Amino acid sequence: MRIISQRIADGEVKSARVRVEGEFYEVRPIDLALLQKGRSPEWLGLEPIPEDEEI
Repeated sequence: MRIISQRIADGEVKSARVRVEGEFYEVRPIDLALLQKGRSPEWLGLEPIPEDEEI
């Protein structure tokens, strides 16, 4: 898992764009924490960002 970008407001992370096994995901802070602890996007019920919206 690699963090590509983060959206920060009022000093807090509001969302992050991550890459996991070649797929990009937009995640909330709680999902980011779980991904960092080893959970899979599938386990979290995340859907990849469509290719036309990547980066």
